[in-house]
Amino acid sequence: MVFYDSINEEKTSPAQAVIGYLTTALQGSDYSVAEPVLDRALRTAGFASVRSQVLPEGQGVIHRSMVMRIARKEK
Repeated sequence: MVFYDSINEEKTSPAQAVIGYLTTALQGSDYSVAEPVLDRALRTAGFASVRSQVLPEGQGVIHRSMVMRIARKEK
């Protein structure tokens, strides 16, 4: 499982993630990862399937909704 604040390819949403990366991006270090890039990287690393599951707001320590990537390797 990968927990990461991924953003869309246009780098415009979700707003909380974009704002979170804004400081470093303005300093010339963009650490944001677009959703399709993360999925391709997981498949390139040998994972057979990658799916997403939305974790609703208020789950444990999560104070906003997040997307969890679940990557599985073949047995």
